[in-house]
Amino acid sequence: MSIKSELAIQRIRRGERVAAVREALGVSGEEFAEMLRRQLLAYGIDRKYDKAKVSRMESGRRDLLAEELAVIASVDPEKRGMLWLIFGDAARTDATKHYPKPHRGQGSSQARSRRRRDGGRSG
Repeated sequence: MSIKSELAIQRIRRGERVAAVREALGVSGEEFAEMLRRQLLAYGIDRKYDKAKVSRMESGRRDLLAEELAVIASVDPEKRGMLWLIFGDAARTDATKHYPKPHRGQGSSQARSRRRRDGGRSG
């Protein structure tokens, strides 16, 4: 699959997640457009939104700007977060399982430095 095709698929899936947020809110495309406009205006961003623009977002025909993603994630009643909005359910996995845990007893580097400085005494 080409990169262009993969990006188009990601945009379509992101749009589906935007639609899921709108549907969870129980509002029409027109009401969602007004909600976006008001939320962005609160941050000093004056943009025009209408039902057609929301439709293009949801269908993946229009990509989302960072500030739009942030606002949409903030109004999501299910609080799935911006990472979910961008990456989908893959973002909802436990990220900590991908990082090795420190060995028991090592503690932080500050604690090790303190033990060395104090001659190995704890506390």
